[in-house]
Amino acid sequence: MAEITGKSASEALATLVGRALRCLAPVEVVTSGWQLGVSNILRVMAHGSAAPGVVQLSRADRSPVLLLKVSIDYAVMLDGSSSRRPSYRAEISRYIYVVSDLSERELFAYHWHPFGVSDVGTPHFHVSAARDIFLPTQSANQRAEAIPLGKLHFPTNHIALPELVRFLITELGVG
Repeated sequence: MAEITGKSASEALATLVGRALRCLAPVEVVTSGWQLGVSNILRVMAHGSAAPGVVQLSRADRSPVLLLKVSIDYAVMLDGSSSRRPSYRAEISRYIYVVSDLSERELFAYHWHPFGVSDVGTPHFHVSAARDIFLPTQSANQRAEAIPLGKLHFPTNHIALPELVRFLITELGVG
């Protein structure tokens, strides 16, 4: 069995992400490093895209329909399960997956950013393009209370990129 180094662990994660994204479009995924415990970035480069991390999604007839922005951070960790030689694994430590229309208007997004970005550090979903809804009032003198659906953090489990890719293909007809 081949030794699992920090480099091979990070490259394995890049391969997994690349394999999922190539179901949608031609992409390359590269790692920014593999030092133990350091925050690293998976760089997604789609062929023909000027912006890093942006993948153009097309219908079966190859006409462009949506954009997928992918941002993934990871850390290489020592795997304590092996007692003979040190073995490593790469763990995703933050992700942001955003689906936008071709004019880059965000439609929906899956986020997990446990540190620093906002008060919500658990995995969540945004229905970014949703309009506010208004709750009815009990009295004619009260104003209806607005609920800003597009700004709410709907709780989710962790969303693996292959799950999102499967959704985009089966539900939105891209790929």
